[in-house]
Amino acid sequence: MRLKFTFYSDKEIKLSFHYNYILQSFIYNSIKSKKLSNFLHNEGFRFNNRVYKLFVFSKIYPKPSISNNKFNFGKEIFFYLSSVLDEFLVDISNSFIKKSSFELEDNILYLKSVEVIKLPNFNQKENIIYLLSPITVYSTIDNKTYFYSPNENKFYELIKQNLLKKYRAYNKDYNVDNFDFDIELLKFDNKRDKKVIVYKNNCIISYEGIYKISGNEEILKFAWSTGLGSKNSQGFGMFEVKG
Repeated sequence: MRLKFTFYSDKEIKLSFHYNYILQSFIYNSIKSKKLSNFLHNEGFRFNNRVYKLFVFSKIYPKPSISNNKFNFGKEIFFYLSSVLDEFLVDISNSFIKKSSFELEDNILYLKSVEVIKLPNFNQKENIIYLLSPITVYSTIDNKTYFYSPNENKFYELIKQNLLKKYRAYNKDYNVDNFDFDIELLKFDNKRDKKVIVYKNNCIISYEGIYKISGNEEILKFAWSTGLGSKNSQGFGMFEVKG
């Protein structure tokens, strides 16, 4: 399930360049159910000692201008939030609807609309995707984090491995022999599509671009709901499907 949240303000909405943690906190703090909040914060879905939250959110739109060392979005913004946990999205929606105003960094916002985004009609052989938030995948080598780029085969290998692990965390009885997923690069410019984002004082290297995905419809739907690559719940790896 995926929702689009639109907010407006009486003044121009200005945010720090690296707002992923700000938006993630905004989402977490809006969860009304203590049980659900505790599950997402402290438990999550587990596989081989790894924990997955299984939700993903987009960048904030529209594309901002830059004003006084901040992003300036104008007086209206929107972002997308997806998850396999429908109750999580319903909880967030109810929380937003019942609240009169919101604080996002130094901005006072008001809810304009909540829209349910229709699940795409996936083609098993070819689906062109555009990223709503950049993909990041990495390895830890000699206690140092190495982020892979779309110019490296490991980038695609890790995306597939990560997706399988997430699905096995979600569906523990899943037969891995049924796993079918592939991702190919269609268009990429390293200068334009490389995004360095600071999250809690850590630099995360991530990438946009245009890709083609294929595979089992069940897995494609899961990827659409949870994101591609790592750190989805920090705002990485959300995509939309174009015809």
